[in-house]
Amino acid sequence: MLVGGAPGPSGPPRGFLEDWPEGMDPATCRACHAAVVADWEADFHSKARTDPEMDNMVLNKGFVQTDCNSCHAPRPVFERGLAVTPARRELHPERGVDCVSCHATAEGMASAKPGADRMTLPNGSRPPCRPVYRPGLGIPEHCGSCHNQHGTVDQWRQTSYAEPGEAYRTCQACHMPARSHRMVGAHDLPLLRSGAKLSLAAAGAEAVVSVDTRATAHNFPTDYRTRFGLLRVEALGGDGVATGLLLERKFRQPFRHEPGGSDASGNTQVKGDTVHEWRVPLPADGGKLRARLFYSLRPYNDAPPGEFTTDELDPTKMLLLHEATGP
Repeated sequence: MLVGGAPGPSGPPRGFLEDWPEGMDPATCRACHAAVVADWEADFHSKARTDPEMDNMVLNKGFVQTDCNSCHAPRPVFERGLAVTPARRELHPERGVDCVSCHATAEGMASAKPGADRMTLPNGSRPPCRPVYRPGLGIPEHCGSCHNQHGTVDQWRQTSYAEPGEAYRTCQACHMPARSHRMVGAHDLPLLRSGAKLSLAAAGAEAVVSVDTRATAHNFPTDYRTRFGLLRVEALGGDGVATGLLLERKFRQPFRHEPGGSDASGNTQVKGDTVHEWRVPLPADGGKLRARLFYSLRPYNDAPPGEFTTDELDPTKMLLLHEATGP
């Protein structure tokens, strides 16, 4: 079976999807790539169109914002070219970002392995998916077709990780460890904790609160605009109970319709590959401070549909990344 269409008399499939819709089913790929498909099924790319976090979002109830579908149920990235938003797929959108979305080309399924064009089966025939070598499969611009909608690849370009040399890292280096298609990202707590570290230290009559993002190759947080980080610094009483809030910073990129969202003036994300510092006065009574860094996938908490509650910051509904007490 050929992915994307029946073969012409002497050439590649006629089309990407419509001519042979069953060819886009990842089950077709499973026959030869069982482990890869299993990883994909466990990954959020497979749920990009069905995950309740997206489908029931306040701003996008049932994906009424149809422009989101171009990346949450895309046609092949290679169809329009790398770093260009893909077309929306009409067939089987519930499959999210599937094998065809990332790999299909007019000639066959793209592979990052040199020599894929010459790959044959034991009987000497070409594999049904007609693999073709496409080095573009492993570069940030491939991911950027969708993940630069909110500036993630542009942010990467501003870090040392984008510069040629020993520090150079692609998206895949961090998010596809060991080439796994179970891509780690915003739902992976160890990755989040490694990408933004927190410290608290005395400096005279002040305390210096630091968020270290040197291990992150883009802003913290990045990509979808529901996600945000929250830094809180509180004074503690002798019993360890908070007696006052000294510092609160929210790190988030607003939606385009929100104030400062269309021109990035309202973007409060912190840059990657940097150490960020804030200073607060030490308690006059010699008491301790507590700094906590949180992460949330949704800024709306449990707001009813259609209501904005981005100012209601409830730490009990967020992931606690780090906590520091001192100095």
